[in-house]
Amino acid sequence: MAIGACLALGLLAGSAAADGVYDYPAPDAGAVPSGPLVIFSSADQPAFDPVVTAFQRANPGVAVTYHDMNTIEIYDRFIEAADAGQASADLILSTALDLQIKLV
Repeated sequence: MAIGACLALGLLAGSAAADGVYDYPAPDAGAVPSGPLVIFSSADQPAFDPVVTAFQRANPGVAVTYHDMNTIEIYDRFIEAADAGQASADLILSTALDLQIKLV
């Protein structure tokens, strides 16, 4: 039973890479394609899955790429991209308030 639930969750979440990256294709394949909404988050993907699902229900033309990361990894990736003049995530969610304040 638990294996079936895990498989079902995996199918709902789209494809997942070993590094914690989850791709949610746009539910409306006929929509004008654009880059995905990129999220860096310290929330475990299974816990955040309902939020992405609800967002896509309201915005069916938007694909989402969800990065399940630890807080220092989020901070480091954002800083590295900023220092290199590159784009980073569209949305960052972290439980590390001290690191979030540094980013602000």
